[in-house]
Order: sequence, then C-alpha cells, then structure tokens
Amino acid sequence: MADIYRSNAKLSSIYTGGKSLSWGSGVDEQIPIKGWSYEGTAANQSVLATVTLSRVSGLPIADTTRLLDEQPGSMRLDKLIRGLANGDIKHPSWTDAARARLNASITLHSLAAQEPLRQPSPSYDWRLFESFIVAELSGGSRETFMALFLDTHYRLLSAEVLFMGSVDSAPVYTRVVASRALAHQATSVVVAHNHPSGVLKPSHSDVSVTEKVSKARMLLDIRLCDDLIAAEGHCVSLRNLGFV
Repeated sequence: MADIYRSNAKLSSIYTGGKSLSWGSGVDEQIPIKGWSYEGTAANQSVLATVTLSRVSGLPIADTTRLLDEQPGSMRLDKLIRGLANGDIKHPSWTDAARARLNASITLHSLAAQEPLRQPSPSYDWRLFESFIVAELSGGSRETFMALFLDTHYRLLSAEVLFMGSVDSAPVYTRVVASRALAHQATSVVVAHNHPSGVLKPSHSDVSVTEKVSKARMLLDIRLCDDLIAAEGHCVSLRNLGFV
C-alpha cells in the first residue's frame, strides 16, 4: 500500500508583479532577442516571454500573443510553461508540434542543469540541488515525487520522476524508491516533490512519508540525504527543518 504525500491545500495567490499585463503588445515579428536591453521590469519580461515562447514553439508572434493574453494576468510563468508542456492549458493555436518543441527545450534545460550535480562533493549540500528541483517541479499542477540517486561522492547518478498524484497528494511506494536506488547502485538518495498549492510548509503526511522512506533506506544501508519541497519558484529542505 502506498504512503501518501498530502500538501497543505490552502490556495495562495500567484502573481507576476501584481499587475495584469499585455504579453506581447507592440512586439514586431522581426525583432531579435540578441542585443536587447532589459531593465527587469514586468513589462519587459512579458515581452521577452512572448518572443522566447514564439521562438521555442515555432508559433508566430501573433498567435503566441493571443495565447498569452487569454491567460489569467496573475499566472506565474512557471505554471504557464508547465501547463502548456503537459497539456493542462489548451488553446486553438497551441499545436502538438509546439508542445513537442517546448518539451524538448525543457528536457535540454534539465540535462544542462544536471551537469553541476554530477561533480564530486565532500558532503551533501542542499543548495546544489535547490535550483534543479525548483526548475523541475515548480509550477506543476499535480504533486510529483522524484528521486535523485547519488554515489559515495554525492554525484548524481540519475534523476527520476517516480510518482504523480493529484493537486494535493501523491502516492509513494518506498519499495519502488528502494529498488531504483539498488538498480543505480546508489549509496544515498535525495527525494523531492512539489506543492501545487504554493504552500512551502511541509504537511504532517510529508513528514510521515519522509520518516518511512528514511527507515526503509537504513535497512539497505542507503542514506536519505534530504527531502526537498518546491513551490512558487522556491524550495525548502526538510533536513534543514530537522525532519531528516
């Protein structure tokens, strides 16, 4: 029987600078990205998001602008990208080919983000894994549980999504985590999941599952280094909170 990760289901508002913006107003089809000067304002970032998504997906600027203009103005960019990639967000102009291109881009970014984690380290440092976990899990509409398998030098051997659930919970089978760790001959494991609600605080079920995973790993002489929670572009370490 699976243990259940259940997040705090309180919904929090999602924002992009507190303003509802027109994503692509006045963007010329031929304006290149290279050489642009950005001041970091929300308006400039929305223009960059429009042009970049157009380039990645292969859709015309006009279609991309219409797609983005029809989304809630408070939607975070990570939720938008995840929704377009996994099919949760649908639009007449968003084609299967565009989704495939976006997913390919996400995969390339994930592979590049794994490279620093494949370097040896004298000890576990959660900060090395934070940005990777946020990029992988933040913005998802369903709870997703993944495991990072490490060797004796805390180098990443493999990162795998093992379970997916609903908006506020995901089933976790400790035997599956154990079998995958043994398959990779890992000596330590970092597990992670997201909270689609945006609440970073670990729930009681989060802590309970973390304890069970830790005990199961001890029987196999495999160390649980950490359990990371990602939400709203941020990450929290249960190890730092004293639960691992």
